[in-house]
Amino acid sequence: MPGIENLDFSIFKNFAITESWKAQFRVDFFNAFNHAQYIPGSPNAVIPVATTGVSDINTVGPTSFNKAEEVFSSNPRVIQMALRFTNGAAA
Repeated sequence: MPGIENLDFSIFKNFAITESWKAQFRVDFFNAFNHAQYIPGSPNAVIPVATTGVSDINTVGPTSFNKAEEVFSSNPRVIQMALRFTNGAAA
């Protein structure tokens, strides 16, 4: 299988609302450049399969060996945003 090329990073900004209340806005990027990461076997996503033959689902056969494009792609880009409020006086 080809190697995994993955870049995860976060960007965040802290804001002072009052003397005791703080806010943080952050954005997290997982697999930021959306590189394909091929895995043998089952992908880690729940995708409907249009076949009824159990032996045909998520299998890698002898003709798929060393052909990454015929194996399942996994871990697409994920972008997550969050806003957090904290009260420093409560500590």
